Amino acid sequence: MKKGSKRLRQILAAAVAVILLGSSMNVPSARSFAKEPSETKDADLTANGESKDISAEEVKKEEVKTEEKMPGEDPEGQAETESGKEEEAADQAEPVDETQPKEQDGLPAKEAQEPEAETLEEQPVEEEQMVEETVDLSDYIFQYGGLRVMDEPTPANVQEGRSADRAAADIEGAKSALLQGLNARQESISLAAYKIPEADLKGLIVDVLNANPRLFYVGATYSYYLDGDVVTEIKPVYNSYTAANVQAYDAALDKAFREAVPNASGMSQAEVARACHDYLAQHMYYDFTYSKSNAYNALVEGTAVCQGYSLAYGAMLQKAGIAFDYTTSEAMNHMWNYVQIDGAWYHVDVTWDDPTVQEVKAPSDRKGSVQHRYFLNSDKKIGSEGDRGHRGWEIGRASCRERV
Repeated sequence: MKKGSKRLRQILAAAVAVILLGSSMNVPSARSFAKEPSETKDADLTANGESKDISAEEVKKEEVKTEEKMPGEDPEGQAETESGKEEEAADQAEPVDETQPKEQDGLPAKEAQEPEAETLEEQPVEEEQMVEETVDLSDYIFQYGGLRVMDEPTPANVQEGRSADRAAADIEGAKSALLQGLNARQESISLAAYKIPEADLKGLIVDVLNANPRLFYVGATYSYYLDGDVVTEIKPVYNSYTAANVQAYDAALDKAFREAVPNASGMSQAEVARACHDYLAQHMYYDFTYSKSNAYNALVEGTAVCQGYSLAYGAMLQKAGIAFDYTTSEAMNHMWNYVQIDGAWYHVDVTWDDPTVQEVKAPSDRKGSVQHRYFLNSDKKIGSEGDRGHRGWEIGRASCRERV
């Protein structure tokens, strides 16, 4: 009995020693030790430090006691325990599919491996942007001293596909809308409804400005906007002439026509054309400063170069309802008019029918003088003077035949 009691005391002492030793030295718990086979050996520590074998049942009892968490227990032991649980859970998880894409170059696997066709998301179609461009037409606009003739675009000299665009365009409607907008001094004029191709815009503007001498207040530059190849809008530029200048021009034109043609209903077309020709030659003088070239200069100020003479004559013919046009010669650096009388076209050069005298000190005009040398000329007659006369003009009409 004494021997059994002694044995029991030894076991209890050993258990207490293990507990105290683990708490003071921060060693892993007995559960962790149990993982290593070399450390699961059953042993009993006596008070004298001797090792004695103990039963498996006793060792199990000792593990249960040391398994209770004590303050200050080693966190490394907890980490190992939790790590073991995570590894066990991972082992029980579904196997990894090696065919799935893996992370590449710091990108998530989906973004790195997704086919290119899928990464290109379809973007909504945006409306085509308008393109703005500024154009200077001063070389073609007579009121700015221009003499060049705009070549008309044809299917032979425009880009492929433009001929169809031109067929759908309403050129005359666009001219009417442009003229109306310019008369009202609009800052922006819409042409979208007329389907005007970009290739036709310059010629359209030149035609409107040259055919309407009253538009002397419109600048030679403009901006326009495109939608594809179709002109949608034009933004004209206006020069320094004011509304008061326009009123003065209108009054001067009314006065000139009234004095030149007091009884238009009782006169033939030829007589009206001659009366307007004579009035300008008698009331104007040539501008030898070469700085005045519009109809305002001619009718209000009474002086201009050949462009001003021709534009003023056109304005008076327009008021009389007589068809007219212009022709130019770069070889002569000169321009004059075409006039339609009774269905036939003729040359009329008011400038050269206004006699000038080149004096030694300064040129001067013969006030009140007029001649009819270049009035209603055919092509043959006006070109009969060779290099001293009219030559190299632009053929704007079929031909000017001899007047019957």
